[in-house]
Amino acid sequence: RKGNWGRWRSRSRDRDRERGRDGDKNWGGDWKKKDDWGGGWSGGSNRRGEKQEILTVTVHLDELEMAGRSTAEGDAEDREVWVDPLPDEDEVKEWAESFGGVREIFRLTDPETGKPASKGFVLFAEHSAAAKCVEVGSGRWSESERWLSSQQQARRGDRSSVYPLNLIRRILGTRGDVIAGLRDEIGAKAVMLRGEGLGENDFTESKRVHFVCKGSAEACGRLNAALEKAVDKIYEEVKKHEGPPEKGSVGGRRGRSRSRNRDGGGRKGDDQGRRDDAAWQRPPGSEGMPPPWMYP
Repeated sequence: RKGNWGRWRSRSRDRDRERGRDGDKNWGGDWKKKDDWGGGWSGGSNRRGEKQEILTVTVHLDELEMAGRSTAEGDAEDREVWVDPLPDEDEVKEWAESFGGVREIFRLTDPETGKPASKGFVLFAEHSAAAKCVEVGSGRWSESERWLSSQQQARRGDRSSVYPLNLIRRILGTRGDVIAGLRDEIGAKAVMLRGEGLGENDFTESKRVHFVCKGSAEACGRLNAALEKAVDKIYEEVKKHEGPPEKGSVGGRRGRSRSRNRDGGGRKGDDQGRRDDAAWQRPPGSEGMPPPWMYP
C-alpha cells in the first residue's frame, strides 16, 4: 500500500505542475472574480483613488498550517480525513476503499482551472478505516470535523470531541468580534465562516469548515497568515484548559437575556456567556441581509 501511495503522490504532483498551481499556494484557497459572486458588491479604491478589483477567496480550515492541532486519534466518532495530495479521479475510490468503506470523497476546486483539485476530504464509514489512513501517513484527521464536533459537544452534548473547548465559538468571538477583527486586520470587505450549520452556504457547496473572504488582491493575500495566527491562539487556549469539556446552552435564552440587559439586570455576564456558546443566528425578517461582521 505504501508503494502505491508513492506512485499516486508522484502523479498528483506532476499533474499540479502541469496546471501551474503556484497561484493556489499564494491564495490558499478558491477564488472568484467579483462578477461571479452574485452579491451586488461593488469594487473599492485604494488610497490613491485607483479602482481595485474585488475578489472572493475561499480557504478551508484544513488548508492552513496548524502546528498546534491535535494529532491524537481522539474520538471514536471521528471518521473524516484530509488528504493532500488526493489520488486521481480514476484511482481515488479504489485507493480509499483499501482502508475500508467510504461514505464520501469531497475534492476542493482548483482556483486556476475551475476543475477538481488534488486535495480534499475522505469520509470513511468507520473510525477504524480513517485511523488506518492516518496511520500510514496518507492523510491527517480532519480539523473541520473536529471543530464542528467541539461545537456540538458544547451546545448539545450528544457528540464527544478531541477538543474540550468550542473552537467554532472562539473563531467567531462574542457576536462575531474575532472574525470581524480578522476582516479589519487584513483590510477586507468581508470575512465569513461557513460550513455545516454555519450560516448560509450560498457561494460554496462545501459543508466543511471554511472561510470566505471578499476584498482586494492584497487583502485576500493576507488572509492565510491572519487565520493561522488566530487559529494558533485558539490552540494555545486549548492546551491551557483544565477540567471537563465546556458546556453551553443556546436557543430561547437569547431573547430573555437582551430584555434583562436593557433594564440593567445583574445577570449580564452570565447571559452574555450563554449567547457566546452559539454561532450567530440570522434574526427573523433579515433574509438576504449580511450578518454584522460582513460590513466594512
